[in-house]
Amino acid sequence: PDAGDTATLTYSVTGVDADKFVLDVTTNTLSFASNHAADMETKSAYNITLKATDVGGLTYDEDFTINVNNVNETPTDITLTSTSVDENVDGAVIGILGGVDPDAGDTATLTYSVTGVDASMFVVAGTTLSFASGHAADMETKSSYNVTLKATDAVGLTYDEDFTINVNNVNEAP
Repeated sequence: PDAGDTATLTYSVTGVDADKFVLDVTTNTLSFASNHAADMETKSAYNITLKATDVGGLTYDEDFTINVNNVNETPTDITLTSTSVDENVDGAVIGILGGVDPDAGDTATLTYSVTGVDASMFVVAGTTLSFASGHAADMETKSSYNVTLKATDAVGLTYDEDFTINVNNVNEAP
């Protein structure tokens, strides 16, 4: 309230979550510290106190809650329960796919597909990876297949991961 003192106020950040923030004293801009990024799934709000100090050393504190807006994030992992298959089985099931989506509740909405050089040999039905009908592995012809599995979330963000499918040799009749 002192006339002319508004321009000489200095600011600081205190409170429970103060270490997560940095205050640029040149521009009086509050932002997250370089070693911290907001993540709604980890913490949805931060509590800080901003302190204004005038030239005479008098202070005023005000508490703020910084709410974090949720944004959709890319899936981060794909799992496959098995990476080997017996040879000579048409349409053989290889394994069950799973994935990680950091967005709470979105893991159940992931869809999967196969890409890459050998993609036409495989099919994904729901969360099951199999050889496509009419295709069977033959250890004597090819001992492994390289596939890229793609997880796609509900809004189209994707994550790719490479897998090697090894073919198990099975004793064959003469």
